[in-house]
Amino acid sequence: YQRRVRETARDILDTVLNIQPKESSAGLGETRETFVQRMADDMLSKLPPDYIPHEVRERINEMGALSSMNIFLKQELDRMQRVILCVRTTLTDLKLAIEGTIIMSEKLREALDSIYDAKVPPSW
Repeated sequence: YQRRVRETARDILDTVLNIQPKESSAGLGETRETFVQRMADDMLSKLPPDYIPHEVRERINEMGALSSMNIFLKQELDRMQRVILCVRTTLTDLKLAIEGTIIMSEKLREALDSIYDAKVPPSW
């Protein structure tokens, strides 16, 4: 029952967020694009650098490549690298689209709306 109530509440909140005007400012006279660009800059500055595959492989080999925990570690590092790359690419492309350098795709529009609404973009 509680799960159903939670899902209904989430649906209602999503509906309220989706019907809000998209061209409003985020306060302090800042447009939503400027706000999202500032947020993208902030997130990009906090992203860790990419893992260097051969360095990761060397260090895992030093610790024992066939150990089950090290196999798990390598798999998790690979997954984390894919997430970091996806986030970095989306944020970089979003900044370029806001500047008008590239075309704002539907995926980037969803990311812009999600970041503006303080949500995680669906592509992440």
